[in-house]
Amino acid sequence: MDSSGAIHVVWSQATGAGSYGVYYARRAANGSWSAPHNLSNSSGYSSGPQLAVGSDGTVHVIWYGSTASNTGLFYAQRAPSGAWSTPQFVTTGQSPQMAVDNRGIVHLLWRDFGIRYAQRTLNGLWTVPLSLAANGSQPQLAVVADGNVYAFWIQDLGPGSYAPFYAHRSGTTWSHPQQVAGLSLFSPVLSQPRLDGSGMPHLLIYGLESYANAPVYYAKLSTSGSWEKTKIATYHNSPVVEADLVVEINGAVHAAWIGGDSEPSLFYDHKASSGSWSEPQRLVSGIDPREWYEGPFLQLAVDSTGLPHLAWS
Repeated sequence: MDSSGAIHVVWSQATGAGSYGVYYARRAANGSWSAPHNLSNSSGYSSGPQLAVGSDGTVHVIWYGSTASNTGLFYAQRAPSGAWSTPQFVTTGQSPQMAVDNRGIVHLLWRDFGIRYAQRTLNGLWTVPLSLAANGSQPQLAVVADGNVYAFWIQDLGPGSYAPFYAHRSGTTWSHPQQVAGLSLFSPVLSQPRLDGSGMPHLLIYGLESYANAPVYYAKLSTSGSWEKTKIATYHNSPVVEADLVVEINGAVHAAWIGGDSEPSLFYDHKASSGSWSEPQRLVSGIDPREWYEGPFLQLAVDSTGLPHLAWS
């Protein structure tokens, strides 16, 4: 949502036999939706779009695609006037994550034989990709309003052991990659990191810790630079498959996930800014994985009154 109250959405859908396109639509503040606009406009395959809206109303979109001449990440932007730029091939790779800071600089994190970072400067040029890790998957990105960056990924530690790692960019300097909260799992997954009012990241880490142990961890980076972690749920027969997190300005944290031992269910949990986690609530039972078109989907939001809202598949 932008400052005018307009909602911007992007998605991928089939456009023909073996062909997928990336589409955009806008819901104005008066409730009217625009007609879907084909951003990729290609007979190839385009998927995994990511969207970010700048403080000036500029809409930035990145996606993975293949055309007759290039395969990798493509970028387009919508000016506040409503005009779209021509899609631009940025780099090879996949799994893009994107954010824009208050200056209008676009930050991009992706996977390409490791974890890579680049930014689109105010003159419209992309910087040379920087390698943050020689091996890694599941890139996740959080950008503070002033342009400081937190990059997260899963790193292979050796046979059967994987760990969440992160690096922090302050100014123009990147920290050395470090393991998040000392955690290592058999098959960890990261939620989208969320920033609190102090610009510190919070995230959920879930997956198999062993063949019979599937926890959900909450982790927060303190201003002193140390990680705090809490195990907020544990399952034994099947791991959590999707999770999301929201941090309010007052420091309260809300979490939701899809998982459970007997059948996939939707769970919700929360904690006050200075309190402990409550007992997880099972909100919906019997979520059918056969209904997942491209895997599970879960989105959590909290309104200005502190009321949580959930959407899922």
